[in-house]
Amino acid sequence: MLKGQINIHFIISLIIFFGIIAYIAYFLITFNPTYRYEVEENLLYMKAYQISEFLIKDSGKPLNWNSTEYKRIGLASTPYILRESKINALKELCNTTDETKIKKLSEAFGLDNNAFEIYINYLDGTNLVNCSFGYVGKKGVIKRVAIFNNNLVEVIVYVS
Repeated sequence: MLKGQINIHFIISLIIFFGIIAYIAYFLITFNPTYRYEVEENLLYMKAYQISEFLIKDSGKPLNWNSTEYKRIGLASTPYILRESKINALKELCNTTDETKIKKLSEAFGLDNNAFEIYINYLDGTNLVNCSFGYVGKKGVIKRVAIFNNNLVEVIVYVS
């Protein structure tokens, strides 16, 4: 091959090389946002599930926690059976407007910068607990069933 001349095989290989690079770049640009959104959605669902587990299966820490002294909130006397005194303490916590108490409640659920809502309703739709802090936009949602005073109740947790 003489100097200054380009071989047709070289041109074809360059076209194929740049085509593959363009395809990989396009794939990465379009794939990443979808994957990231799904990961965020799964993390929110995981946090909602964790909170629901604490609420319906755990007694909390300390065992006889109240609205002023608690480290972890749990409503169960035994798994899936909710105790009235703990539901009343949760209602008391949910009615606060004090920012430090709200922050402590979020930390008790293991949430840092997440807004959350907790609803406990009888299956006929009657509301038992309505607890909402912050704007819940993108949501991780979980609905669970437990027993309260020999009635089935639905525990709904939203996290964003």
